[in-house]
Amino acid sequence: MRTWSVLVAVMVLALSTSLVMAQEAKKGKGNRILGKVTKVDGANITVKPNTGDEKTFATDDKTTVNAGSHEGEKKAVSDLKEGETVAVMLSEDGKTATAIVIGPTGGGKKGKNK
Repeated sequence: MRTWSVLVAVMVLALSTSLVMAQEAKKGKGNRILGKVTKVDGANITVKPNTGDEKTFATDDKTTVNAGSHEGEKKAVSDLKEGETVAVMLSEDGKTATAIVIGPTGGGKKGKNK
């Protein structure tokens, strides 16, 4: 009987943890989006994730943009181009890009932006 009680308790804990994590992801907490830039409009960028619908995010003066990695060449939001592959790290509310890393197919080097 005790084994069943422990098993049920573990299953309930696992289920509740999964639900909390799903809710946090839905809110954008700790979220990141991988995809291609479809639009740059002033301080807003739109990204088509590898799965799912396009999403538009605000940027601000604290948003960092780097080519290739977080330590890569510093860029500006205005340097982003349609079609570039990016990883976008989001604020807790999921509405603002806090960091953008341009992927290797997105153009860290001249002549590779196709």
